[in-house]
Amino acid sequence: MQDEPVAFFLELASGYPPCAKRADLKKELAGQPVTYSCEAPGAWLLGNVEMAQSAWVVQYVTTDTQGAQVTFGPKTVKVVRAWVY
Repeated sequence: MQDEPVAFFLELASGYPPCAKRADLKKELAGQPVTYSCEAPGAWLLGNVEMAQSAWVVQYVTTDTQGAQVTFGPKTVKVVRAWVY
């Protein structure tokens, strides 16, 4: 049995910034661990990349300037391209 790929950089559907996996994040939002930081300030991905379907999806949120309160989301967003190892 092969392990699932680990996506370390994600290009998301049009209108959403790309995001990179961050092992050093010790942050939780909306009751879920933050696993990716995005190139837009205050934008994050929560939990794991959902790879069960042919189109991978993620849970996208934005936060206030302190990064503490969710101001948008979680919203399910399609992954357009993923860099994996």
